[in-house]
Amino acid sequence: MPLTNTMLGVARFLDAWAAPPEQPLRLPLREGAAGQRNLSGGVTDAAIVFPRGHPQFVAALEDGVRALVVLLVEGLDCVTFSSCEGHAAADGRTLLWGRSVDILPRDTGEDARVRAVLGGCVDAVRQAPEAPVRLRLVEDEVQTEFGPLPALTLDFTPGTADAATYFAVVAPLYAALLVEVEAAIP
Repeated sequence: MPLTNTMLGVARFLDAWAAPPEQPLRLPLREGAAGQRNLSGGVTDAAIVFPRGHPQFVAALEDGVRALVVLLVEGLDCVTFSSCEGHAAADGRTLLWGRSVDILPRDTGEDARVRAVLGGCVDAVRQAPEAPVRLRLVEDEVQTEFGPLPALTLDFTPGTADAATYFAVVAPLYAALLVEVEAAIP
């Protein structure tokens, strides 16, 4: 079952993204055993959404997506609102979540620009047709207090439930995507 992204306070978030408050609220950030970062460290708990410029923005990013998120934010001026490095179940063998980064375009022009750049980057990453992981740029949406807003997701879609296989294949795909995004930055 796909996850539904919900974000309340989206207008405040975008305002803080554009101009971070002078004294931002600091929140207790916990890291769970599988690397997930949120208020409790739990695998299925809601994440904290920090705007860029917040002193906890980078620390809240999971290790497996940090470089990509920072590159998207600083290099392509994207607004990211959710990311996940992917997580295995407590048994360490079963994949619970795949890796992804969600982007909230601020307008249709930005949506078209980001879609073109990242679509080209995804297309440039070589992928075996039957690989256990597929890198995709997915048209998505985020539920907000204003109704659904269009979003884009860089998704490392699992084709296997085996965590070891998934993460072994994700690592070179992720590295290749980083190279492509770096090359696409003007």
